[in-house]
Amino acid sequence: PEHARRILAEHGMPTATVRTRTDPERLFEELEEVRARGVAVDDEEHAEGLRCVAGAVLNETGAPVAAISVSGPKSRIGDERLAQLQDTVARVVAEVTREFGGRAP
Repeated sequence: PEHARRILAEHGMPTATVRTRTDPERLFEELEEVRARGVAVDDEEHAEGLRCVAGAVLNETGAPVAAISVSGPKSRIGDERLAQLQDTVARVVAEVTREFGGRAP
């Protein structure tokens, strides 16, 4: 959280779309949810009409060393598909992390 606060202090939270997160406290709540789920979702926050699911591959100390993501147009990634992709990316990230010798913090 402290690292994220330093980044926010330096760069702020610029708005890209009407769905961009702009409340720092809500961002920190979402970061906790991301840690618990193992994946993050960008639902038109960076670009209108684009959805993305991503997760970090972790090393033996629990630090991120790579990422796996899936992106596509909202017209092809509806709500049901988005939920499926979250499950798939979380499973694949966990598997790659294990194969890499990594572990969750």
